Amino acid sequence: MLNAYSIAPQPGTAGSTLLFDKNGTTYGSAISHTEGTSNFTLKEPGFYQVAFHSVVAPSSSVSKFPVSLFLTLQQNGTPVNGAGTHHTFQSASETSNMSISQVLQV
Repeated sequence: MLNAYSIAPQPGTAGSTLLFDKNGTTYGSAISHTEGTSNFTLKEPGFYQVAFHSVVAPSSSVSKFPVSLFLTLQQNGTPVNGAGTHHTFQSASETSNMSISQVLQV
């Protein structure tokens, strides 16, 4: 088990990855993550539950609305079927809770 999170807001662009700057609870050695990076390494074969939750908002540089944000879980650089979410923002002051939950087989 590994819990990773990010404290500071992260501006993003199309195709950019999310960085997780802190590791919280860890148990065992089957999962590893280097703080400040986006990649997680699954070291043992098996099934892994992946969960992501975030409050997101449009970048302050966005001036034309509506604007859509898509988040997708990737495994080895390929989007995982059924592990994506999106939200369309109508204004700069809007926020959205976005979540992904999926089981991966390694």
